Amino acid sequence: MTASTIDVHTHIISKTYIEAIKRAGVTAKQIGFPMDPWDTSQRLAEMDRYGVQAQVLSVSSPGLRFWKGKEAADLARVLNQELVELLKGYPTRFGAFGTIPLPDVDASLAEIAWCLDEAHMDGVCLMTNYDGKYLGDPAFARVMDELNRRKAVVFVHPTESVCIDQLNLGYPAPLIEYPFESTRMVVSLLDTDTITRCPHIRFIVSHGGGTLPIVTDRMAEIAPMKNHLDKAAGKELGQRFRAQIASLYYDMAISCFSPNLSAIHLTHDPARLLMGFDQPFIPAEAIGVAKGNIAAFAGFNAAQQTRIDEGTAHEILPRLAKAIQG
Repeated sequence: MTASTIDVHTHIISKTYIEAIKRAGVTAKQIGFPMDPWDTSQRLAEMDRYGVQAQVLSVSSPGLRFWKGKEAADLARVLNQELVELLKGYPTRFGAFGTIPLPDVDASLAEIAWCLDEAHMDGVCLMTNYDGKYLGDPAFARVMDELNRRKAVVFVHPTESVCIDQLNLGYPAPLIEYPFESTRMVVSLLDTDTITRCPHIRFIVSHGGGTLPIVTDRMAEIAPMKNHLDKAAGKELGQRFRAQIASLYYDMAISCFSPNLSAIHLTHDPARLLMGFDQPFIPAEAIGVAKGNIAAFAGFNAAQQTRIDEGTAHEILPRLAKAIQG
């Protein structure tokens, strides 16, 4: 199979991370899904089998949630250094989004500088919330402003909410909660006008935007009630919400089913969509299924399918694109 696909939503679970999880006394139940260690040869074989040219790796949830202060910052650096070494060995096959030790703002600013200036990574990975504060929270404004200054790509992965035990009905958070987490995160950006203030950040929202394709129009109509806006001001706010949501990028991980594609097709510009498969939490066979579903979907023409498959990733990830093109 010809390799062309750029997968922006895929994860690495290194032995270092697994050992840190064990030392922290974190149980399998707290994680919510298997933690199988990274195997480079296996991943490359799976990519070749399903026509994936490159994967942009990140550390998934729980991220650094079980560590604080210097311990979190030190672990972030070690994990990022491991990624950089992998990129050196396979520059055309892998990219990387750096792990950032939020909610520590000063440590995060330092790690952003290291990831982007010294390590030349492709962007950074943030979680949807940190200790219950979502990315639009004023506590993170300095981080958002710095990422905006750098015109950074920011991949945002869902994580557990602080009240997860009351919401998940006993199921692992990825099953139900993650789509809502992505939606909450975007709403927090809207609520604080962060997207307008930071127009140069290229946010990639996971899983097709979670529930955004379903609730965008609802939000645009109802949000003005929060501030008791009159009809004209409410209409302007709704239009601004729609425009900001349209300005974001969205990966298609676990979103290539017919109902998802039908909704995403109506709400998102195909030029803002990127491929993602969420390995290793989703089996490699699902890559072929997802690619086949997009190819069979009548809502995207051939040019749009190519953009989703690789074109948009080449545009917003220039380091990786240059490596691939030689």
